[in-house]
Amino acid sequence: MTGTTTQIVAQWPDNADLDALFAIEEAIIEAEGDLFEVDGHDVGSGTFNVFIYADDGAVDSVVIKLIQLHDDGKIPRGMKLGVANYSDAERTDWTFRPVYPAGLKTFELMEP
Repeated sequence: MTGTTTQIVAQWPDNADLDALFAIEEAIIEAEGDLFEVDGHDVGSGTFNVFIYADDGAVDSVVIKLIQLHDDGKIPRGMKLGVANYSDAERTDWTFRPVYPAGLKTFELMEP
């Protein structure tokens, strides 16, 4: 990655065992190449989140790649994707724009 990056979060319910959740992260890491970087995960509050960073100009390509992994069965069903919308130039304040699945109205890191 070379420029300014945007955070993308891939999310699943955290009802699976930890080994299964870590396997999701590993499958995404295997697909990253030079397109994006996986920067860890968190588990709790009803969700398992994998944090991904991509150059601003590559965000749409990364979303397409993640959806393809999902559709191909390389990562489990039930994935939600959110992309950070930054409200300041320093990128320290943001909300998430829901991008997948189609019709997703909100995206939050914790279940309400």
